[in-house]
Amino acid sequence: MTGAEIVHRAEAAGLHLRTVGDRIMVSPARELTPDLAALLREHREDVVAVLSPEPARVLPFDPSRRRRATASLATTTCSSCGGSWWGVNARGDAWCEPCRRRL
Repeated sequence: MTGAEIVHRAEAAGLHLRTVGDRIMVSPARELTPDLAALLREHREDVVAVLSPEPARVLPFDPSRRRRATASLATTTCSSCGGSWWGVNARGDAWCEPCRRRL
């Protein structure tokens, strides 16, 4: 059995697994069955690898992204409201102004 299969089996049983360092924490612990506990012990390294988050990947800043976003949005309408009034920040992230103002 793989670590992912064990995590899936635990979640199907209503258990929440998380890691603290190289330890596996189970909640609610009283619901952990002896056979699942044995599987977690036997495949601890695999389960920890499945539960541990991947390191975040940082994308390099692209100064031309804002220009490309502005050009792309010139002919685009918002899928939520149908508007075409866009705001774009220095990083090139865009938002629909009418939708933003409604929030």
